Amino acid sequence: MVASLKLPGRQRSRALVSVSLALSLLSPTTTLARSAMIAPAESSEVGRLASEAEQALGEGDRLHGAKQYDEAVVQYQAAAKKFAQLADMIPADDPYRDVKRTDRISQAMFAYEQASRSHKAARGGPIEGPEALAIATSLNTLVDDELRQVKPNTEVAQRLNDHHTKLGPELTRLKEAEAARQQQAAEAARAAEAARASAQQSQEQADRDAAQRKLDDERAQAAERDRQAEEQRQREGEKLERRRRGYVIGLGVSAGVTVAASGAAIGLMVTARAGGPAHTEIIESAMAAGDYDPFSADLCAAPGGEVAEACAKHQRLKVASFALWGVAGAGLVSTVVFAALLGAQAKKRKGSARADRPQLVHLGVSPTLHGVALSGALRF
Repeated sequence: MVASLKLPGRQRSRALVSVSLALSLLSPTTTLARSAMIAPAESSEVGRLASEAEQALGEGDRLHGAKQYDEAVVQYQAAAKKFAQLADMIPADDPYRDVKRTDRISQAMFAYEQASRSHKAARGGPIEGPEALAIATSLNTLVDDELRQVKPNTEVAQRLNDHHTKLGPELTRLKEAEAARQQQAAEAARAAEAARASAQQSQEQADRDAAQRKLDDERAQAAERDRQAEEQRQREGEKLERRRRGYVIGLGVSAGVTVAASGAAIGLMVTARAGGPAHTEIIESAMAAGDYDPFSADLCAAPGGEVAEACAKHQRLKVASFALWGVAGAGLVSTVVFAALLGAQAKKRKGSARADRPQLVHLGVSPTLHGVALSGALRF
């Protein structure tokens, strides 16, 4: 029987199996007709998977027509995988297994070719990638397995050989592209790792530099603080030294005034004491005036003439000696004060340690048989 079918080019390959099956049904003497009449009904799982495959194929056609090529590739690949699964699900005891498997393989091949067409429309080149390689590998395995089981020089064998002829170069191309992609990915990963390591080294160096700068800044700040503290200590030391020199000068002047005043006071007391030059002068003046009374306790009680002058001189000497004793006392107090200030300053400079400069620790005046005695002590 002769049949003529006019279908659009995109649907011609997809309709190949159904057309063959329809023609075979009209000719009961053909092998395909016999398989259609006695083939067992498909299970619900097979029916569901076949429906999903057809839907994915139709959705791929719709998306390709809408020029959504990347989305169409996804649907076509899904359809190809499902048709390949359907080919594997045909039972081994099915008497028409070879025909049915070849039909499903042809459907899978058609879906794969449609995916490649959409990919080329989207990217300008043949399809590639792990998904395409997995589908092509699965189809090639199915074709090789089926070729070992079908009879040669049959229509089924011819269709399988055509698929094998297409899949061989396609699989080689996909493997080479995947190897190149993996090599590029590995090189990119190595470059990324090298960049990461370089960035890490740069960051570590930057951190070390920052830490060194911080340490240098801290050292510079510490050195500046030490310098300022040293300058402050020097200024305080100079200030204390000037003060110390003032104390020393004050101590020396006070001690000199004390010694000088004490000495002058002692000299005046020696002059004015009984038997001294001033007292002798009074007696001589009284004797010269005929007013001397050796039994009188005070020759100056009612003096006259030269006696009065001698008595006035004696009195001035006594007043002067008392005044000098006052000066000596004031000098002694000043000396003690300056000595105390020096001692306090020395303790301040050296803490509890003994100062290495001489310190006046004792200064005093004590009466003696013929006057007074000045004494002092220094600590070294």
